[in-house]
Amino acid sequence: MKNVNFRRAARMSRLLVIEDNPDIADLYASIFADQETVVLPDVPQAIHFLSRHRPDVVITDYHLPSGTAIDVLCHLRRHRALEHIPLLAISVDDTVCGLLMENGANAFLCKPIEIMQLLATVQQLSMCAEAVQIIEVQIAPEAVLSDYMMAYQGVFRRQPDCYWTGRHYLLDRKRCDQTYVLSETERLRTLIQRPPAPKSTLLRLIDRLRRI
Repeated sequence: MKNVNFRRAARMSRLLVIEDNPDIADLYASIFADQETVVLPDVPQAIHFLSRHRPDVVITDYHLPSGTAIDVLCHLRRHRALEHIPLLAISVDDTVCGLLMENGANAFLCKPIEIMQLLATVQQLSMCAEAVQIIEVQIAPEAVLSDYMMAYQGVFRRQPDCYWTGRHYLLDRKRCDQTYVLSETERLRTLIQRPPAPKSTLLRLIDRLRRI
């Protein structure tokens, strides 16, 4: 990056930055010091963060230690609670731009990055995210809990301990936001849809003995 003498961007909400280079990560933290910014070094940490939080914009380097920006994109776009989050991908290799856009990236910047261009791009994506949230149909808490309860019962065959307090959700007495409940519901649904594991030799023998 160059041109580090920059003005602060207008107030934004939450940013997730995925960058494994410590120097560049520190620079991002400095640029967005006035924002709610989380900087993480790799794909697994980012996915874990996204399982519990919904940032307004994701900024990620393309090449990461255990994956690429495509892995982050795929995770975002296949989860209902995260699919509308804008993603800005950054790389020194401009040939990956087309692939990123095909997989749902909202913007691409090639290194070295002009700070003002970065700020303007993130500001625009943040405004788009805010507009989506305004027009997005709000899901009633009762419907969110109903879907969660059905998925939970499908996996554990019992009623979950879940409530809506009027301000937030309680799952097993743990305070959660709607994003987490929706993500957990989708995770449980994948467990229901997963085919059962084949029986071991011992279990097949027990079943045969029962039929004798």
